[in-house]
Amino acid sequence: MKFWFHTQRKILNPVVREKLSKVMAITRPKMPEDGGSESKDIVENLLSTGFSPITDVISEEQILDIKNYLSDKKMFERYDRKRVEFGLNDIPDGAHTGSYSEDVLSGCPHLLNIANNTKILEVVSGFLGCKPTLSNITLWNSFPSEDGPRNAEYFHRDVDDIKFIKVFIYLTDVDEESGPHVYVEGSSKANKLLRIRRYQDQEVYKEFNPERIRVITGKVGDAFIEDTFGLHKGTVVEKGIRTVLQFEYSMFPIASSRYDANFAEDVVHVDPYINRLYL
Repeated sequence: MKFWFHTQRKILNPVVREKLSKVMAITRPKMPEDGGSESKDIVENLLSTGFSPITDVISEEQILDIKNYLSDKKMFERYDRKRVEFGLNDIPDGAHTGSYSEDVLSGCPHLLNIANNTKILEVVSGFLGCKPTLSNITLWNSFPSEDGPRNAEYFHRDVDDIKFIKVFIYLTDVDEESGPHVYVEGSSKANKLLRIRRYQDQEVYKEFNPERIRVITGKVGDAFIEDTFGLHKGTVVEKGIRTVLQFEYSMFPIASSRYDANFAEDVVHVDPYINRLYL
């Protein structure tokens, strides 16, 4: 798995990646049925621009249950190698983000059931060309900071698998001051700025039409689905706390992820292949 992870990260030409993924999809399991017209429209948007909103994937009750569960749970700064834990009432100075560990998330209600929403699975399987692998579940907070951007708050590309897709769900209202996500539509197919590194805004603005740079604001429960091989970033929070739930679906397991926790307690009925890394 690690060999494949590092090998595919050397293949950065979008055309080559797409051709290789289509060949590999032939050998992967398939979903039993095609998605409905709405799901097909979303897939078409993803294939052309790399981005699409997606509706009706989480309920108000589920959001409330998730927030209640997390209210007293510890988190850690995403890029702190020491993983010093802290809570919402003792956020350390200078912290940009606070992520919950897989052990915490494994006890969080509804996560696997949301990840297996029928519409989501129709879309991701249509995009990948095969039955997906749920390969990452992440939930994090972003905090106000006056230190400027760090790490993923610069434009970058994810290179997690030869083809993969991510679903983002806002668990807080996100306006332009709350650290909205930003995506460069069409960049997943663009043969430029392909090196695996962080990019300054001016580098991206020079290469892409500003009209293609989408700032994604939204209300609690709003969701979007994105090919994050395309250029994207978070932005620095100016006020409040931004909370995001993210699911990743790929063709293969992600070697950089750990799959030590069991999420089975909250599951109603899910496909054992899609969820094999978490059951």
